[in-house]
Amino acid sequence: MEFIFARALHIVVVQHLITTNGQTLQRLFPYVLVTTSGAAIMVLELVGSRLLSPYFGGTTVIWTALIGIIMASLALGYWWGGRLADTRRDYRTLAAIFAVSAVWIVGIALTKETVLSQIAGQFSDIRVAACVAATVLFGMPSFLLAAVGPYVIRMQIDDIASSGATIGRLNAASTGGSIAGTFLAGFVLLALVGHFKVLIGLAGVLIATGASCFIEAKRVATLTAVFALLLGGAAAQYLEAPMPVGTQLDVDSHYERIQVADGQEPGTGRPTRVAFTDIYGAQAGIYLDALPGAETLLFDFQRFFRVVHHFRPDARSMLTIGGGVGSVAQDFLRRRPDGRVDVVEIDPAFIELGRKHFKLVDDPRMRIFHEDGRTFVRNSRDQYDTVVVDAFGSAGSVPYQLTTDEFVAALHARLDARGVVAVNLASAIEGERGLLAQAMVATYKKHFEQVTLFQLDPGVDPAMAQSLMLVALRGSRAPSFASADPELRHYLARRWKGAVPEQDVLTDDFAPVDYFFNKAVF
Repeated sequence: MEFIFARALHIVVVQHLITTNGQTLQRLFPYVLVTTSGAAIMVLELVGSRLLSPYFGGTTVIWTALIGIIMASLALGYWWGGRLADTRRDYRTLAAIFAVSAVWIVGIALTKETVLSQIAGQFSDIRVAACVAATVLFGMPSFLLAAVGPYVIRMQIDDIASSGATIGRLNAASTGGSIAGTFLAGFVLLALVGHFKVLIGLAGVLIATGASCFIEAKRVATLTAVFALLLGGAAAQYLEAPMPVGTQLDVDSHYERIQVADGQEPGTGRPTRVAFTDIYGAQAGIYLDALPGAETLLFDFQRFFRVVHHFRPDARSMLTIGGGVGSVAQDFLRRRPDGRVDVVEIDPAFIELGRKHFKLVDDPRMRIFHEDGRTFVRNSRDQYDTVVVDAFGSAGSVPYQLTTDEFVAALHARLDARGVVAVNLASAIEGERGLLAQAMVATYKKHFEQVTLFQLDPGVDPAMAQSLMLVALRGSRAPSFASADPELRHYLARRWKGAVPEQDVLTDDFAPVDYFFNKAVF
């Protein structure tokens, strides 16, 4: 008898809790919907920067395209969602919106490389190409997810007297979701699991949300949502991203997307390995078959940094800004056994790739700092014989903060009285395509007595974009461009002997570096 009574009491209590929780869930459910849609839109935008940057660069071009296209999609989505809510108001419609969005996002994850490579090859203007790519990939899901907000708001307005408060709460929840999605994707997920798994996981979340909308019994919907979330998480965990053709490794770091590919050097057939962040060039490359003590650097621009040894043959200390996988720094130590080098590389993923895949060996003579080159130079009190600036964003763009008068002044202070700085950049020399090189020369001439440009390929038309090396010297001595060393003589012969058109000095207040770079390259 006591057992029967206890059992009956237990059933009554459980039913009360279920009913109470169900009512609470019904009240919170609209906020879950708008929060999820708001978060999903921002996650898509951040992932979009990783997808587009290998094809269109990491400059303001892709951010302008992404923000502009997604904002246009949101505007259309808000308009459509409001009109739709005036004709029908049911959770099944919302279920369809979330489901279609999820399917589209899975399609992005599986076809992104094919779609982007096709679009990149169809348009000569990178701005047009980036806008088309953003529209094709992200326009539809952004449009659909934007419709969720006005649709849910209209469903919740029963009393005009309290409609303002209802709209305010739901808009606040949507904005809160956007904030959460931004920080979660940007600070955690992209670097932790990569863009492919973020997309698959996001699709799982949207399927779970759609399932919750479709099933009218909210208690069952909760279980369905939990199951769908687990299923989406499992898919994201065990599915692998399709690799671009020829790529062995595809890594998302906190800062960018890095790919590694093996190949063979044309002509010699020697096995090579390169690291790159876009289709326009590589950040580093090595010979895989190089014996200890032999040449390991694959690219001319990497080897060209050795020109600093001509202008400062007694150099024993070097600072490299933009260390990449550490190849240039390690080459300096190989040539200067009694030397020391500080490597400043903002992205730890590059250095880790260097250790695992590019023969970078930790050395007590080498210190590695993971911070922005500008802040390091500003805060450092060390002196160096030579400085190498090899910091590039996607598509070969130069971070503007490493080009300005203020930065060059701080760099000048880090060099001793006979110090040498070498800067790698992509630009023409003459004409509108040469605005970047012209402005860089003007900025360095303000602080350094001797500034010289070198063409890595002297046969290229000076009015066309090309690889250049800017070398600046402290001290009033006139530099010599003759050398008994055959390798150094080869580099010195590439000196640009013509005039460099005058240009305004770049400053923190006005440094249109992205504009100059786009003029040069695209």
